[in-house]
Amino acid sequence: MAETFVVPQSLIDTYAREGAVLIPQPFGAHWIDGMIERVERIVHDWEAGSQAFPVMRRNGAMGIQNVILRDPFFRRWATGSPVASIVAQVTGSRRVRFYFDNFFIKEGRGEENGTQLHHDVPAFGFQGTQLPSFWLALTDVDMDNAPLVTYAGSQGDFRHRFRSPAQKPGLPLLPGYREPREIPDYLAEGGYEKRIHVARKGDVIMVNPYTIHASLHQPSDGQARLRIGFSSRWLGDDVTWQGSLYHEVEASTHPRPLAPGEAPPDDWFPVVWDRDLGPVAERTGRFTTHVTLEPRKGYHTTLEGDRPRPA
Repeated sequence: MAETFVVPQSLIDTYAREGAVLIPQPFGAHWIDGMIERVERIVHDWEAGSQAFPVMRRNGAMGIQNVILRDPFFRRWATGSPVASIVAQVTGSRRVRFYFDNFFIKEGRGEENGTQLHHDVPAFGFQGTQLPSFWLALTDVDMDNAPLVTYAGSQGDFRHRFRSPAQKPGLPLLPGYREPREIPDYLAEGGYEKRIHVARKGDVIMVNPYTIHASLHQPSDGQARLRIGFSSRWLGDDVTWQGSLYHEVEASTHPRPLAPGEAPPDDWFPVVWDRDLGPVAERTGRFTTHVTLEPRKGYHTTLEGDRPRPA
């Protein structure tokens, strides 16, 4: 039976006001310990030559994508833990569907493994305000271990979109987008206050897709420390397809073309949690098998090889 967790109204209000909130310890220790054990095994096997999981390592950071679709323990977490219910409570969505996930692992020292200022909305073809990053700390994340930084209230102006700093050079600036180098001026003009989210292992930080955020780097002096964050993405009621030239990779994974404004199809993204029905996926066993943001084998795109730097 799926577990439950009630998010305090004060935290829901903080998320609505600031575009990010830290939720302390919403999961039992068995989930956290199991996830740590599994990701350590995935990395160990990859270093030994396994290609079972798509792992990327560069500049003192490592990324692993779509683990929930490939690992039974993580899938049980997605359907049997309170994660989908928490997303619904915080975003106000009636229904929640699973989208995709990323492991963000920092293992180096120095400025090279910090993350530039950005927001997530331009990175995905499915867009809406109810598409949060559910960032789960699997190590302690103190001031010296690359904590997340957000800018309170920066999610409020939907007119501004800044294309990804990791986007391949040469693509045109589409209408409605600004260059990422303009983000500091945008933050200064809006007077948005900086928040640094120090977290314990097992804490969650939820971030609105429009919220400007980054991560600090680990200090260049002292002993290197591992920082593991697991970000799952979820689709709420207001999410629709808004694909463009920037979303070729994602569109390449679709079984059929989607029309602008089309909601996530039920057969690709079944409902995981419903306000009236509760944990639907846990009861029915229906869960997405759609692998998103990974190009099909043999697919060539102007964006091929480019991935966002880990957050």
